[in-house]
Amino acid sequence: MQRRKRETRPSTVPVDLNIAGKGRPYQIRAICDAIEQGQRRALLVMATGTGKTRVSAALTDVLMRANLVTNVLFLADRVTLVEQAASDYGEYLPNQSLCNMCGKKRDLTAPIVFSTYQTMVNAIDAQTDENGRQVFSPAHKVRSKIKFLQMIGRGTRRCDGLDCVDGLDGEYVDKRRFIIFDYCSNFAFFRTNPNTVDVSPADSLSEIVFKRKASIARTLQSAPYATDADMRAWRRELADDLHARVVELNDATAAVRLKRAAVEPFRERSRFDVISELDLHTLVEDVATLVHYDESDEDALRFDSLIYGLMLTRIKDESSKRDSRFFASRIRRSVSRLNDRMTLDPVLEQRELIERISSDSGYLVGADLKELECIRIALRSLIQYTVGEGGRRLIITDLSDSVTRRTEGEAFDMSEHYEDYKLKVNRYINEHLNEGVIGKIHRNEPIDSNDYSILQHIFVEQLGTYEDYKATYADSPFGLLVRRIAKLDHTAAEEAFADFINKHPMNPQQTAFLHMIVAYIEANGYLDPSDLGKPRFSRPRSFTQLFPGGLALDLIVCIRRVMDNAKVPDFSK
Repeated sequence: MQRRKRETRPSTVPVDLNIAGKGRPYQIRAICDAIEQGQRRALLVMATGTGKTRVSAALTDVLMRANLVTNVLFLADRVTLVEQAASDYGEYLPNQSLCNMCGKKRDLTAPIVFSTYQTMVNAIDAQTDENGRQVFSPAHKVRSKIKFLQMIGRGTRRCDGLDCVDGLDGEYVDKRRFIIFDYCSNFAFFRTNPNTVDVSPADSLSEIVFKRKASIARTLQSAPYATDADMRAWRRELADDLHARVVELNDATAAVRLKRAAVEPFRERSRFDVISELDLHTLVEDVATLVHYDESDEDALRFDSLIYGLMLTRIKDESSKRDSRFFASRIRRSVSRLNDRMTLDPVLEQRELIERISSDSGYLVGADLKELECIRIALRSLIQYTVGEGGRRLIITDLSDSVTRRTEGEAFDMSEHYEDYKLKVNRYINEHLNEGVIGKIHRNEPIDSNDYSILQHIFVEQLGTYEDYKATYADSPFGLLVRRIAKLDHTAAEEAFADFINKHPMNPQQTAFLHMIVAYIEANGYLDPSDLGKPRFSRPRSFTQLFPGGLALDLIVCIRRVMDNAKVPDFSK
């Protein structure tokens, strides 16, 4: 209440231009105006390299001097960004105490805290905060193309006072330009694949082991295993382990609290006596992501994961044989490395088992669940002795790059060499063979002006430029180019001449010639009727000799129709 009495309108607090920079006050004023209008939330979107950190520091300064906030949380998605922001804030706000949650020293009483999202989630405890934190989150996304553009954006940052020299202006102060070396053809890649996204992070080793144990425990409660005392005892051990992992989960962490509804029922040991299909789904999808095995021997845990994976393939039907061979191969490769460790007593004790697994490629695939569990228990602690033995040859290289050419001052050429452009076109057409307009042309379906516009966008905007297309394919129509690369679907090729075959009885020579025409069109996409006079089609007898009069005209109509279906109709004629 006392703080609220001291609050002032943020618009009346002067912006420190030493922090904000001369071109930034208007952004801060916009946020202040929104606050004075009663808005509790605001989003400021800024491009990479335009000074998000600087603006957020200046806004923090204004809001603190206006007594509107006492604590600030700065979130970023990477530790390097957190460290950079904390360093910048230390320069902009030297009189403020700062806390970097990603560092070794944490001043938890500091009013300004810096952290990654995951570090903050792990650090949040059960007590709620009443300080009214203001959150600044740089717009660092997870899409691959965005990250690429962010890298470029960093080149746009000002470097006041930087001593520079280049071939255009000689020596000068303050950065004027930056150079992009795109040796890996990133521009070409993102032009061809505009919607790429980062793949989801892989499951942790603990998560994989927990999921596989839960699946095995559910399987072992079924009738085929119910009468085997050893299997029943093993299932109880699995259930005890699964329950122990759930009990270990800390309710004080935000991650667990977010999934409390899924976690709480499994804190009771009796819940694991019978695992229903719904229970298994909850354990695999919700609980497993929270679990952590505090295993000092990670190699042993990884071996557990492989054995459990092989067990699950044995439980499934015959369709899992390939997966079974995959797991068996990896296990056998790991165990085989122990053959060179027989001087170690623990390894020597398991010599017979190790030699059997190493020498018999079918042993693991044929082993039952009980035998695989015995193998896991016997060998898991020995895998640590094979660390560093990957079975790979050590290759030492000493390479040096020579500078073949150096130029400065030339504009960056965004176009591609026609060889690269040709590869992109071929790849794109083959990857979209059965989709959209590419699929229509491949299936001999007529295209229209809208289809032509789509092709134009693909070839001269998405994959390259008009100049790229011209240099590579000259004046070749888009549709015919697609047909040459995509070829003609076999069924479509036969259907294109079906009416002609049904309408005209033919002798063996004519039938053989027609089969040659259809095969050529299927392999090459189309046949220009003017090519019928070339030697390929005129020996030993010419086309007009084989198909006299109207018969030849009807066949030419069929051939031309296949070609014209890949071209846009000319309505001006």
